[in-house]
Amino acid sequence: MNDPIIKKFVVVAHKLLVTEVESRIRRLAIDRESVPSCDSNLLINCQLDVQQIAQRKWLIDYASRNGIDQLREQAARVWFNRLVAIRYMEVHDYLPCHLRFFSSSNGLSAPQVIEEALNVEIADIDQSHIIQLIQAGDDEALFHYLLVAQCHELGRSMSLMFGSKLDALDLLLPDRLLGEDGIIDMLVGKIPEREWLEGVGILSRFYQYFTDDWRDKIGDNLKKGKKISGVDVAVATQLFTPDWLAEYIAQNTVSRLWTEVHPVSQAPQDMLYRKAKDSARPMREIAPQEVTVCDPACGSGSILVHAFDLIVRIYEEAGYSRRDAARCILETNLTGFEIDSCAAAIASFSLMMKALECDNRFLRRGVQPRIVVFEPIEFTESELADASALRERRYLLDLLKDFGRYGSLIHPDQCDIDALAEAKLSASPGSALYEKIALADEYFQMLAQTYSCVVSYPPYMARRKIDGEYSAFLAKHYQQSSANVGTAFLERAQQLSGSFGYTAMILSQGWLFLKSYAEMRKQFFESNSVVQLLDVGADGFNNVQAGAMTAIVVVLDASQASLACDFLDVTASPDEASKRRQLLNIVSAKDGLNAFTRGRDFFRQLPAYSLSYRLADSVAKALHVEQSISCISTEVGFVATGNNARFMRLWHEIPFFEIGARWQKYAKGGEFRRWYGNTDHVVYWEGDGAEIKLAQSCAVSERDYREPYISWSGLCSTRLSFRYCSGGVMADKASPSIRVNHFGDWSGTYSIAGFLNSSVTMLLGAVLCPTLNKRESDLRALPIEEDVPGNPRAAQLAKSSIELSKLDWDSFETSWDFKRHPLL
Repeated sequence: MNDPIIKKFVVVAHKLLVTEVESRIRRLAIDRESVPSCDSNLLINCQLDVQQIAQRKWLIDYASRNGIDQLREQAARVWFNRLVAIRYMEVHDYLPCHLRFFSSSNGLSAPQVIEEALNVEIADIDQSHIIQLIQAGDDEALFHYLLVAQCHELGRSMSLMFGSKLDALDLLLPDRLLGEDGIIDMLVGKIPEREWLEGVGILSRFYQYFTDDWRDKIGDNLKKGKKISGVDVAVATQLFTPDWLAEYIAQNTVSRLWTEVHPVSQAPQDMLYRKAKDSARPMREIAPQEVTVCDPACGSGSILVHAFDLIVRIYEEAGYSRRDAARCILETNLTGFEIDSCAAAIASFSLMMKALECDNRFLRRGVQPRIVVFEPIEFTESELADASALRERRYLLDLLKDFGRYGSLIHPDQCDIDALAEAKLSASPGSALYEKIALADEYFQMLAQTYSCVVSYPPYMARRKIDGEYSAFLAKHYQQSSANVGTAFLERAQQLSGSFGYTAMILSQGWLFLKSYAEMRKQFFESNSVVQLLDVGADGFNNVQAGAMTAIVVVLDASQASLACDFLDVTASPDEASKRRQLLNIVSAKDGLNAFTRGRDFFRQLPAYSLSYRLADSVAKALHVEQSISCISTEVGFVATGNNARFMRLWHEIPFFEIGARWQKYAKGGEFRRWYGNTDHVVYWEGDGAEIKLAQSCAVSERDYREPYISWSGLCSTRLSFRYCSGGVMADKASPSIRVNHFGDWSGTYSIAGFLNSSVTMLLGAVLCPTLNKRESDLRALPIEEDVPGNPRAAQLAKSSIELSKLDWDSFETSWDFKRHPLL
């Protein structure tokens, strides 16, 4: 797929659609406050019938609840989705009228549907109205009328994408669609037809790029310290799942489950997973209908589409026709949950297109995909008066009200389900109360089910960045995984999975080693749940944010029978295509250097149950020696000025004679440099730092800067580098430091400096402090042999290195000990 062409088109189309929708909003006076009626003079060149008056009222209510900006963006997204969906269908000849809506079949400039308007077959169109529009020569109005009618017809079989005949967003369809450089002209002219023929994945790409602007605004708000609202989490984290990862996930769940009980099956092709070598997994026969797949955060449905392809082959192998297989899959096998209605519309549409590939009359079958968009359910006080079973359950009512925020993270218990059932019996069928209870009951029933395969690329957002209510919800219901929305979904997936199937999810690479997930990792491995883990690394997403996203795919076995886990490492490959090729080589045993099998005994040796799978056994054992650097060192107190512009200077910015008096030498981290250096700042310390201490809490004593210590850069993306600091240099918060215990002289400091700058520390340090932040507590956990601090040979070598590095540092004028350039 040509992503640059698609993105360029979408950026222009987004601006055009938003502008046109805003124009419609102004014409309908929806942006004005307190519009009394639709006959108001505020309406600009609009004549509305009874149905449109009701639609306009709905739009005004929506705008009052969510704001005009939200209404404008929602309408633009909905109509963009519908336009690209119809374009996809016309290229594949899936439209019921079998005419091209946006392009011409014979090279004429006008769309085929305009040229053959008198013969077009669309349900419920008024032929006399069409004749009037043709006679008036108003192609724009004719096209507008036919487009809305086509959406209504398609809405009968694809309601999430095309809505219904009462859809209020019909009023916000832009007026100017045709014409040069219009949205239709660009859609046809800018995106070659070959792109549409590559599959339904193009719609996911369109939607991701269309929401880029919204995502950027959310990112800007985060930088300003604003929290993300729960409803924005889905959009803020929406990233298209690459086909190769969606395929990998589908195979590691659907294919793995099926082939384990049907070993001779030929349904899977190009196996992208390793079969478990050591497994106590129970076996039982299953039918195709029992391969149920659930995506609790399905987005635009990329993973479900790949699961569809696999399950079709399973049904065919079992003797079903492709037509019957498509129907069974959408009715039984696939389920998706989502809170973003536009993303869910693409998921539902994509599955319908896959079904049409199997059965070209599928739109007539009356079957729609099981894609559920959770919407808030709120009861009025008068309704609660008639529903005593709900009235006292305030917690349940709050959950129902927040369904649009938490979605499938809500885990209903049996008491909640029973309360809804009781309330449903007391409500009058057909009443608003009954409909609300029935919808809540439907949600709860689907969320209480278990599925044989749970798959997802969940929203990944740190809890600290989300608003207080959402954060509190995670802390209450997902204590072990509450640090991130994505890991909460992983925990929820375990609840949704049955006792026999598999779970596969894409997570951030940080899940491998961050301490906040230590208990979660330990639980999974101690319960024999992890069967395979693919380490994707960076550059696995050849679209927006490529290179910025590092990922893993963790595969869990619900039967807890995996005695060891296969780790597949494709981090070295530079892009999607090469990562997929390397993965195929690994699973086919052509690449044995990047596959590792590890069990829980191995990870028990590592701190915080870090999944450092590439470590050799001997290195893992080395982390278990009794003595660590913490036994022979203490942390050095640091200075946090709170106002660097006021209290900190480069040393040559002040009179030299004031250094050591009003100003003290200051180590502030810096770039990669070993042994000595990166000391070119001073800090204002008159009166023993009285002014700084008045503004900030400083845990610093005179000893902290009178005796030698070892420092490093606290924020480091490259290799670790440790430096010797002589007496009289204070440490900044950005320059963590340790002081080696005194052993009669300072040889121990030299020895430890040598050890810290060794290749051993580089290897072990990657395990103990794998993030960019290199904290004292992590590095003081480095294991060390008892004889290292007092080793004279090590001390002498390290001292020589420090002296050479100091000589190099002092040979430039940036050093306060500069005397003369060595070349002069």
